[in-house]
Amino acid sequence: MWIHGGAYQCGMTAEPEFDGSALARMGVVVVSVAYRLNVLGFLAHRDLEEGVGPGKPTANLGLLDQRMALLWVRDAIRAFGGDPSRITVFGQSAGASSILAHICSSCDLPFSRAIMQSGGGLGVF
Repeated sequence: MWIHGGAYQCGMTAEPEFDGSALARMGVVVVSVAYRLNVLGFLAHRDLEEGVGPGKPTANLGLLDQRMALLWVRDAIRAFGGDPSRITVFGQSAGASSILAHICSSCDLPFSRAIMQSGGGLGVF
């Protein structure tokens, strides 16, 4: 599954330089997902902590979108000829940093491999 970059501010799944058709021609099931960006995806404000508590995640909806996509891919990939035990997540820039966030979370990982391209693990964008 491909997670695009763009500093969590911009970017899209249809960028020509990240076209997955060559991989698909080799039999790879390519999934590219969109997720909420900018303030709609990564809004942080102290008022959001009310009822959740300080230091708890509040509004990383972009990461939640990615997680829901990963879970969907894991559950549906067999219908497209894929193997749910061999899911690779691949991200560039903010997409790579997102992958680290998923790896470091306490949730079960719905993927078995990760490729992080051109993004520091904890890069500040």
